[in-house]
Amino acid sequence: MQHNITIIWELRKYFESYILFLLMTFSFSIQTYAQPVPKPDFDRYFGRLYENAIDYNLVNDSIFLPTDRKSWVKLFLRRSDRLRTMFKENNQIIRHMEDYVSQDTSLIDTAIYYPISRTLHDIVSKQILDPFILEPFINKMLPDYERRGGTDMYYIYNAIAELNFHYAVSSDTAGLRIHTKYHKKIIAWKCDNPTIDYYKLKAISYIALLRNQLVQEKVISIDEFYENYERAIRFNDSIPQEYRHDPIIRTNMAWANIRKDNIVHNYYLYYYPVGTNEQADSIYRNYIVKYEGRPVKSLSRQIFTYLIIKMGMEPENANHYTLLADSLFDKAYQSRIDQMIAQRIIYPGDLVQYLYDLIYMVDTSTLPFDQKHELMCKYLECAKKVITIIIMNNSQMSYSAVRPLEKFTTYNRVMKYLTTGERIRNLYQLSVTTSVTTFAHSRLVGELARVILKGVITHHPELLIGTLDIKSEKEAIARAAELDNFIVHAANYHDLGKNSMIGLINNDFARLTEHGYRIIRQHPELGLKYLEIDSTLARYHDITLGHHRWHDGTRGYPRSFDNTKSPIYFLIDIVTLSDCLEAATDRLGRNYSKTKVYDNLIKEFEKGAGTRYNADLVNLIKEHQDVYSKMKYIVEKAWISNYYDIYKNFFVEKK
Repeated sequence: MQHNITIIWELRKYFESYILFLLMTFSFSIQTYAQPVPKPDFDRYFGRLYENAIDYNLVNDSIFLPTDRKSWVKLFLRRSDRLRTMFKENNQIIRHMEDYVSQDTSLIDTAIYYPISRTLHDIVSKQILDPFILEPFINKMLPDYERRGGTDMYYIYNAIAELNFHYAVSSDTAGLRIHTKYHKKIIAWKCDNPTIDYYKLKAISYIALLRNQLVQEKVISIDEFYENYERAIRFNDSIPQEYRHDPIIRTNMAWANIRKDNIVHNYYLYYYPVGTNEQADSIYRNYIVKYEGRPVKSLSRQIFTYLIIKMGMEPENANHYTLLADSLFDKAYQSRIDQMIAQRIIYPGDLVQYLYDLIYMVDTSTLPFDQKHELMCKYLECAKKVITIIIMNNSQMSYSAVRPLEKFTTYNRVMKYLTTGERIRNLYQLSVTTSVTTFAHSRLVGELARVILKGVITHHPELLIGTLDIKSEKEAIARAAELDNFIVHAANYHDLGKNSMIGLINNDFARLTEHGYRIIRQHPELGLKYLEIDSTLARYHDITLGHHRWHDGTRGYPRSFDNTKSPIYFLIDIVTLSDCLEAATDRLGRNYSKTKVYDNLIKEFEKGAGTRYNADLVNLIKEHQDVYSKMKYIVEKAWISNYYDIYKNFFVEKK
């Protein structure tokens, strides 16, 4: 298997990539000296991006194959080379397409608008490619489509709506509002002679406005949600019979009926418990009548909703309904996991929702605390398995794991039953499962920070006076073990916020968009929610929030945080410098950038001493050979053990 993958990397795509690269380079040379921009071969370009996406996942799969250290290192290095080549090629393709559609519209072939609108719609809605990489291209074409109007424009509206939904699950909730806005534009579309495209797009938009997230994030009210459902049913009834055979229309018509259960479910969990709203109570009673008397033998959304409502109506039987739901889940869980693996399912929404519901039911039941604790631990293990498979099934689409990860690491209904050790272990396990490269990076940052701190204690302990209430050099030396423990854990937690944007962080398939950068710059603030799961983590707040601030406080992010006023200002500086050093010398985890040489990088740090970096720390590294050489060893030699030790934990699971 490993040999076959190596053949695929080095032979299957090499010739094709080289020829396409030459053609694109030639096109850009023409562009430099003449106008107009040469028309890209859009079919070929989109096809190539798709082929690279398949290879991207295949190449990433390879590093989870069981092997010895030496063979794995060679495999990982070849992977890195292949992904760098792919990254360059993808960016050339995207740049050429963007340049072409950015020129004066008189120079653009009008024949491209129809096929591109359909292709972009398919890419985003069917998740053929990571939609983020095409956002600038879509935005550049949007004004032309709006000027032209017609069906093509509404296909682009759908692509924009779904693109922003994907951003929304990468911690950009504003994306839900944009998603809703464009789907409403499609629903408002009026057409004198409607075609199948008209009915297809509107059917998609009606269902899109019945997504649970819109209610959970309060983008729309539950009453508007219910109105959307009734409008969707009326629209479906209006679809001509000859169009109902279309797979998309047929699927969305079926979904409309299923979403009625979502309405009842959302009414109960998010707005109106039993006895708080007369209209809601009427809906619950009708729902119970519908399912009362039916055998409860298999797992389904309808049965779970039924059991949750029965708990509310019959609190004395809450434990019975909770354990019944738990037994149904146990019977179906393994078969669903096997299905996820076999079919490479990247978002098993119902399986995730079952876990949410079970957590709610256990928490609101009157089961003994020890039994609740046991059940919650079981559900977290199930969640870890589900999230792992989401990531491994398609590393490009791993944003599908963001919401489950956040929920299962921070949800108070679970956390209150866990000990401090269990909460932190759960956070650690899910973090390493979902973002291995970020975890490996944090581990190395911790090792570098440890060396710097030890150097400070050995050579300049006076620099620590005032940090963590240290009052003297002697006290700094005496508390060396405590300081070491603090700095290593702080480094391990500094990038926790990246768990909330997995799809963007894990994806080195093509360059980040400006929108993507804006989201990534939120990761220090987003990391704070993970620290809130236990009071013992509060001490790492300032390092998590401030590790991208400059030493002098003039630049960096978030601008709202003043690192210079922090009581652990000096320790923030240590993690910041270690973070920059590891990122710049990273040989494997950042295929989009060229690795810098350690010796040259230290010279760069000297230029930034006093502004971007703490001058005392830069001088410490430069002037003390023990510190300099140990850090050099970590980034040039020891990094490979760090990566291998982390990845080998996944060998058997991936196999």
